[in-house]
Amino acid sequence: MKHRMVVVAVCLAVVPMLLGANIALQNGVPNPGNQRGTLNMDGTYQLGMMETVDRIIGFATVVGTNPPLAVDRQAAWGNGQWSVTLQPIAAATYDCAATMRYVVVDPANMQSRTEVVVSNIIQNVVVK
Repeated sequence: MKHRMVVVAVCLAVVPMLLGANIALQNGVPNPGNQRGTLNMDGTYQLGMMETVDRIIGFATVVGTNPPLAVDRQAAWGNGQWSVTLQPIAAATYDCAATMRYVVVDPANMQSRTEVVVSNIIQNVVVK
């Protein structure tokens, strides 16, 4: 019985460290409440052990532009949720995503490093 408790405790400590950080974009809502030139984005994020959020940036790229024309803004975050409002932006069709920059501390030597993850993309969001 004691052996099982030790195995469970080790698994609970190690598994979150193996999962690491990730970010997801769940919604890209154009013109909320009929507000023209506005795009709301939100989603979730997760961190592994010894990781902390440095910043989350939501961005939208105008579809079909070369070089890409994009707008970005720092998001608000907390408790595994993040959100951002891009405003004012031009009427256009956008592809939306987010990046999360986070700090990882190596428990072996307490040195930190910064890493970045990118969310999924929501395509063809039409802002009027």
